[in-house]
Amino acid sequence: MQQHPKRSVHSLETPATAHDPQVWAQRQRNNVRLAWVFGALAVALFLVALWKYRPL
Repeated sequence: MQQHPKRSVHSLETPATAHDPQVWAQRQRNNVRLAWVFGALAVALFLVALWKYRPL
């Protein structure tokens, strides 16, 4: 099987998209969204633990 000349074996992006600011802006937005999701999940687990182990 022959590889595409602009693609490496371990990479899914071409050199043109590797340095594209628009691609990195999209990735940064996705990373921020993912961080908010993980933060909300951590807070939810904390609140569930507080509710479960609340003093009676």
